[in-house]
Amino acid sequence: MQKKISFLLKFFTIFVFGEIVIPFLPLRGIEDGITGIEANALNLQATGNTVLVGESNFLINAYCIGTVSSLILLAIIFSLKRPELKTKIGLWAIGTAILFTVNLGRVYTVLWSGVRFGAQTAEAVHIISWFVVSGIIIGLWYYLTKRIAKIEKFNELL
Repeated sequence: MQKKISFLLKFFTIFVFGEIVIPFLPLRGIEDGITGIEANALNLQATGNTVLVGESNFLINAYCIGTVSSLILLAIIFSLKRPELKTKIGLWAIGTAILFTVNLGRVYTVLWSGVRFGAQTAEAVHIISWFVVSGIIIGLWYYLTKRIAKIEKFNELL
């Protein structure tokens, strides 16, 4: 039980710290770039990090580009005692690259649903798709970490 509590304390410390830091990261160029890519793909107008979809504006901010998913992955990986630090960094870097790539498709899907079905549907797709993508990433992380660390049970990572 002590190992689980230790994991949770580390996880929430890392996650809360990251949530505090994210708004201050210099990500506006990335936000604007993703906004432009997505708007062009859907033939929409964009200004800075805002896409105009009909009568609605969709803001692509730091929380929309995959930073929170990457932060969750970071908090999970670095809250565990295994694998070794070098492997943890590699897992997080690869996972983050995958997350940002998958997130481009997720943002496209949200905007497309806004064009096709309206802002309320887009908001629902936004929320549902975040949970689906996060679940897939956590599942892949779990499977791959167990294989890389050569363990059978999750408790061996704690």
